[in-house]
Amino acid sequence: MRLTMLGTGNALVTECYNTCFVIEDEGRYFMVDGGGGSAVLHQLKHAGFNWIDMRHIFVTHKHVDHLMGIIWMVRMLCQFINGGETIILNGSPRKTGILQ
Repeated sequence: MRLTMLGTGNALVTECYNTCFVIEDEGRYFMVDGGGGSAVLHQLKHAGFNWIDMRHIFVTHKHVDHLMGIIWMVRMLCQFINGGETIILNGSPRKTGILQ
């Protein structure tokens, strides 16, 4: 199991990315939060990940600096994955409901 931090900053960062990370386990990738926007795609690439491999996404809470990157991830995954593949979005309904 490997943990890779994509960002460690708070909501008002200017020099780094908002808090989010990837857990890799036996060829599966679990993304926890998404940071504050489309820059999550760059952060993933910079860390050596392909965004299309992120099929398990966890939402810890519904602050914008944790959700906006997830919106970009879901948008990209839904547009580019093959039919029949699954994206698993985890979190309580209060946290994930805003994304539906």
